[in-house]
Amino acid sequence: MRFNLAEESFAMQASPSKARAEALESHSWSLVLEWLSKLYHPSPIPAFERNSFTLQALQSLMGENIAAERLRDLVYEAQIEELFTTTTTTTTNEKDKDKDTLSAQNDSTNTTTTTTKDPRNLLYRIRSSLSKPSRTALDSISEAAVIAGCSASSSSAGGSSRQNKTILQDLQSHITSLPIQLFKLETQLESIDDLISNLQGEIEQFQKSTSSTKNKSRTRSRRKDRSTTVPSGTGGGRSISSPPQTPTTLSTMTFPNDDDDEDEDDEDDRHYTTLHAETVQHQRETKQLTIKCAEYTERIASLERQASVSSSTTTNEPTLADVAEKQVLVTQKRKRVEHLGKKILQFHSLPPDLDASRTEVRRAQAELELLKNKRDDLFAQLGSS
Repeated sequence: MRFNLAEESFAMQASPSKARAEALESHSWSLVLEWLSKLYHPSPIPAFERNSFTLQALQSLMGENIAAERLRDLVYEAQIEELFTTTTTTTTNEKDKDKDTLSAQNDSTNTTTTTTKDPRNLLYRIRSSLSKPSRTALDSISEAAVIAGCSASSSSAGGSSRQNKTILQDLQSHITSLPIQLFKLETQLESIDDLISNLQGEIEQFQKSTSSTKNKSRTRSRRKDRSTTVPSGTGGGRSISSPPQTPTTLSTMTFPNDDDDEDEDDEDDRHYTTLHAETVQHQRETKQLTIKCAEYTERIASLERQASVSSSTTTNEPTLADVAEKQVLVTQKRKRVEHLGKKILQFHSLPPDLDASRTEVRRAQAELELLKNKRDDLFAQLGSS
């Protein structure tokens, strides 16, 4: 047993990566067990098999649980803040209306101070008095404020709470600023795409130049090999490309060409090293730009999700212009209804049958003619007398 422990300790010392992995695994298990103890308190943690798959599953569950609790706390704080701002504005309005009654004002201030001291009690009371649609609207506004990341106004400032912005106003300003942020990110993405295309074009040109330089170096090496070939055998078998080897031709052809080829090879090597360095730099910049492009794409997607959630949760409240336009339409319809009512009253005494109503109209017209004639006779008698 001691021998096995010594072997394990020696293996851990020999491989620090294994020791680091075991230390990380033990730290992860301690965090998971601490979370499980808080979750099952006061009951003990149930027995389970400890392996890598169980650890991975428990870590994922722990992360999701912590994120859900954080989101719930943020929604709760947003609800308290929104209710606090609305209640403080309503109480201040009631104070302005009830300035004449001093006793009622003192009672209202006392009740507001006692309720605003405990925002949790205030939230519980108001939620219990709200209807189901109002509760859903409050929850949706709070979740939208948390998702959009609206800055919470200071709810502790009792006197200046009227001047602070509410969560709904922060949401509206955030929604109006979303298209500007999207436009900026899209322009940055377009510029990054242009840079990537330019870098790809430069890389292609560099590859073409490197291939051409390699071909040139290969041809030069072949020429050098051909020029430096010696005759094989004793019968005067010479190279095809070399002339008869006299002392003058050897001295003039071999040695000066070797020096020139070495200089050209050195220049090619320097050019190749510079091109290789530029290629590495371009590849590094391309990697950085691709990472930034992915980050900007993710940010645009999150902003679009926030805009969709905020637009779906916020209610379209009517403005003053809409109210004025609807009031004008209502007045016009009211006048039309009055005109039609007067017109209907003219046919009130007629019978429902069409022929009978026509005879009644003819009788009324004949009676009207008789009355007109009688009026004319009376006017004539008055004029003659």
